[in-house]
Amino acid sequence: MPASTPDNQIPPGMLAGMPGRPHWSASEAARRCGVGRATIQRALTAGRIPGAAETEKGWSIPLEGLLAAGFFPDRPTAPDQSPSTTPDTDREHDRAPATTNSEHARRIAELEQALDLEHARADLEHAHRIAAEQLAAERAERVADLRHALRMIEAAPQTPEPPEAAPPTTPPAPNPHRWPRFLNRVLDR
Repeated sequence: MPASTPDNQIPPGMLAGMPGRPHWSASEAARRCGVGRATIQRALTAGRIPGAAETEKGWSIPLEGLLAAGFFPDRPTAPDQSPSTTPDTDREHDRAPATTNSEHARRIAELEQALDLEHARADLEHAHRIAAEQLAAERAERVADLRHALRMIEAAPQTPEPPEAAPPTTPPAPNPHRWPRFLNRVLDR
């Protein structure tokens, strides 16, 4: 497949080489697919139907192109539904709106208010999450500090410290007046 062809499109040369494959006009394709001609026309204008070619008589739309674009020609309906009662989901956007512009404006205002409220809730939740993460980090740091302090306490020696040695004492200096009295007493005896 050439690089310039999108994945959902069939190369033009491939369709030309398939004789006998059905090609329909826009009206016939719309009728067979159960959609409006405007729906097929919008798909053609948007280039969503691969292999479709505009001729002097109108459009030539291949079956493969309709299938690739998501249309299903000649699909049978359920037995309990007739084609006239089958809801046409492809044409829902073609119907006139049931609400007025003021109702739309009111609904848009309600939705914008709800969106603002949800944004505020999300911002608050984000702030709570950040605060909780910071608190958890601080607590984890505090626990690590306490574990470190406990290890230091447990690693200290358990033997009692020796008592401090008393400072060395020097003998008192002799009293010069005392010796003569002492000697006098000894000699008098």
